[in-house]
Amino acid sequence: MENVLKAKYGGANVTTHKISALDGAEVQLKSLTIKEIKTIAKDMIKGSDKNGEPIIDYEKAGDSQLKKISLALVEPKMTMAELEALSNLAKDALDEIFAIVDPKTAEAMKNAKEKAGK
Repeated sequence: MENVLKAKYGGANVTTHKISALDGAEVQLKSLTIKEIKTIAKDMIKGSDKNGEPIIDYEKAGDSQLKKISLALVEPKMTMAELEALSNLAKDALDEIFAIVDPKTAEAMKNAKEKAGK
């Protein structure tokens, strides 16, 4: 019997997306593995409070967006250092790519910004 999980979700699922902030240029993105997501989440936790609740390292949490983009980018392949070296003008393109890589977090961040702006 075929392993249905492995058959459907095994290996890198690479998709091509046109990024409007890059004038429609295409990027190829792979879906992140469970291991990659867990590693990023673990890196954001700097300890626990007295109730056992995780304490978030907000500096590392900010880096998690770029780390996810770096891991997901197949073409063009870019490292964290290369992404960090981009000018601030690349923010719209990176936000658009992040919304594809991690739509739930991107939506939560968007809602939080909108709520803070009101």
